[in-house]
Amino acid sequence: MATEKRAEREARQQVRRRRNRTRVAIVVAAVVVVVLGCAGLMRSSLFTVTTVEVVGVERLTEDEVRAVADVPDEATLLRFPADDVRDRLLADPWIADVSVNRDFPDSMVITVVERTPSALLDLGEQYWVVDAGGYVLEKQSLEETSNLLVVRDVEDVQPAVGERVEDDELLNALVVLSGLSDELRAQVRTVSAVSVDETALITVDGIEILFGEATDVERKDVVAREILEQQEGLVVFIDVRAVDVPVWRGFEGE
Repeated sequence: MATEKRAEREARQQVRRRRNRTRVAIVVAAVVVVVLGCAGLMRSSLFTVTTVEVVGVERLTEDEVRAVADVPDEATLLRFPADDVRDRLLADPWIADVSVNRDFPDSMVITVVERTPSALLDLGEQYWVVDAGGYVLEKQSLEETSNLLVVRDVEDVQPAVGERVEDDELLNALVVLSGLSDELRAQVRTVSAVSVDETALITVDGIEILFGEATDVERKDVVAREILEQQEGLVVFIDVRAVDVPVWRGFEGE
């Protein structure tokens, strides 16, 4: 009896081993099929990118973005070169951020966030277009026209397109400009940024508004506009650096 039971047990174990080997073989075969299938799909022209859609551009054109993106002809939604395309686009000084996504069955969607020009940095022989953070977007000749306000009197800087100007005076002036109301901005012609404390707005009427450091910009804006309105035609200089005790001066003798 003991011998028979042992033989039956061994027989059952052999059956289980054969079943396990069979299951393992099936799993391995399935994995191989999947891997070969994926490799085949990756090499195939299935889901080839035939359309590159560009979203979010204003200053740049869609064709300019496509040219910089340089999507390879062999790109598919499986062999999707999102990182390479994004890196190429972020090298453009006008592009602050970009996302690259699939749109099945055959489209790549590029969503662009452009930088917004804030001012023209005047260095005498050349204007430089900068955004609110001091990032240099492009050169602009003196002959070109622009609606941007001009920042002058910034010394010892060497701007380069695609790089940020690390200059306290310029960055302070840009923060001041960013915080101005539309009403006051419309009256300003240039900004003088000799130093942070001496940052001043020069109006179209030649009135100097000494703003200084870019703190309490909203309050300084309100006080400056009140003085301009109350002393219209009389005032030539306003100092709102100490916003609670502003100072203004009229024409000599007034």
